[in-house]
Amino acid sequence: MDATQLVALGYFSTIAFAATVEATLPLRRPAPGALRHRWRANIALALIDTAVIRLLVPIGIMEVAAFAADSRFALLPALGLVPWWLAAVLTFLALDFGKYLQHLALHRLGWAWRFHAVHHSDRDYDFTTGLRFHPVEALLTVSLDLAVIAALGGPLEVVLGYEIARITLSLLAHANFAMPDSVDRVLRLVLVTPNAHRLHHAVEFQARDCNFGTVFTWWDRIGGSWESLPVRSLPDLAIGLPNHPNGAPEGLMAVLLAPFRRAAVERRPEAA
Repeated sequence: MDATQLVALGYFSTIAFAATVEATLPLRRPAPGALRHRWRANIALALIDTAVIRLLVPIGIMEVAAFAADSRFALLPALGLVPWWLAAVLTFLALDFGKYLQHLALHRLGWAWRFHAVHHSDRDYDFTTGLRFHPVEALLTVSLDLAVIAALGGPLEVVLGYEIARITLSLLAHANFAMPDSVDRVLRLVLVTPNAHRLHHAVEFQARDCNFGTVFTWWDRIGGSWESLPVRSLPDLAIGLPNHPNGAPEGLMAVLLAPFRRAAVERRPEAA
């Protein structure tokens, strides 16, 4: 089984697991009929993102990783005889820190926020929210990921392992299932959990300004962007954007055009 097949297996296995757990142990029940409309737009966006990336990005993550690992211009190969275990640790941490900074920039830069707001405009919260990204954002983040991988030149196995971990935890972090507070408190010491990431999607502006991590929670703790709430508070937490009190439009065309409409998304005060 090659790298692409392993990533695909992790992707679809995680979707199947998340959908099963959400159906049996939901944190809160979706509004009648809302699930169908949300899923239609969110899954359509994921399919469009995949098509756009395949069309416009001529080289994959593992091809870039293989080239960089053999290049004397990438950071880790340029350092010389770095032990494999140290190169592996540095690569995994650097890739995840890069995703943290990338996510932070999507919130801080006004033009980038307009596209990222599509992700936050989802009126509810489940694993399909983790599929809901505007194609422009998807293309931008993939390009930045490739640039970081090319600059590092880390071990191929570690790059592959990080991709699988990133996809798995990103989908699970958006899942609508009831994780016991006792379990969540232990896991979130290291890993991003659904209970922790749900705060990032809360209507309150300060809540959306926290918990940017993808795999590890360390970056938020170090950067002062970490927040937590007891699990009993989460079912009543309002999800979405403040300027969409009744939920954002769910039609696919409305979602695709939202970043280009002046009043379609709320902009940060400093970006206004």
